[in-house]
Amino acid sequence: MNKFREILDESLRAASSGEIDEALRQLSKGVKDASRQGEQRWLVLLAKNAGLLFERKGKLNQARTFYRTALQCNKSDPYLHLSLAQICTKLGQKTAARRHFNACYELAAEQNEHDLLKLLKQYRRNTELAA
Repeated sequence: MNKFREILDESLRAASSGEIDEALRQLSKGVKDASRQGEQRWLVLLAKNAGLLFERKGKLNQARTFYRTALQCNKSDPYLHLSLAQICTKLGQKTAARRHFNACYELAAEQNEHDLLKLLKQYRRNTELAA
């Protein structure tokens, strides 16, 4: 089995057992290793999972860092932009939130992500992110 697949599997097992800190430790190490080895696909996947877990723990700055790391390797992922828009909103960073929200909307439209576009329209109505 691929080293990074093992890291992902182990971190998911740890997280599902309530061992969030252990999962984050594994994911953080995996992100560093994937970066060093030029494994962008795994870097994105591991960083997204770390971002999600940090977000669930309420550690928004760390979540933002991992989402940004993933975004550097996958700029066309509208869901990363949505996650960053939500994090930046929670952190009171309205300009950054609006920028990520707009990028998410544009990418979702380009990629014909109809369900995401519906979600974004609803989200836009319920927040101050309207352009």
